[in-house]
Amino acid sequence: MGASTLPAALKRWIRSLRRVHAQILHVARLFEDPERAGGGPGADEHRRRAAASDPTLMQEYLTSIGEQLHALRDEVEEYIVTRSPVAARPGTQEKLDAMRERVERGEGLFHDQDGR
Repeated sequence: MGASTLPAALKRWIRSLRRVHAQILHVARLFEDPERAGGGPGADEHRRRAAASDPTLMQEYLTSIGEQLHALRDEVEEYIVTRSPVAARPGTQEKLDAMRERVERGEGLFHDQDGR
C-alpha cells in the first residue's frame, strides 16, 4: 500500500508523529548545540536555558511531547473502538456479518453493548 492509498486518518496520524519526531530532534539539537538550534517563539530564551543545562526546559519539552503522544494514542484508540453495538446474539449469522464488517472498517471486534 503506497502513501497515496493510505486512509485519511492514518495519513493524519503519520503527520502528527512526524511533528513530534521533529520536536524530539529539536530538543536534542538544542541541548547538544544551543547556537545551532532553530528559531521560533522564545528561541533565545530556550537557547539560554539549554546552554545552562536547565533540566526544567527538558521537562517542559517532554511534558508537551508526552501530551501530544497521549492525544494521538487516544485518537487512534477512539478510531479503533467499534462505533455501534449489534443486538444479534453470538454465533448468529447477523453477528458474524457484523464482526466481519467491523474488521473491514478497521474497528475492534466487540462492543460492550453487543447482544449476549
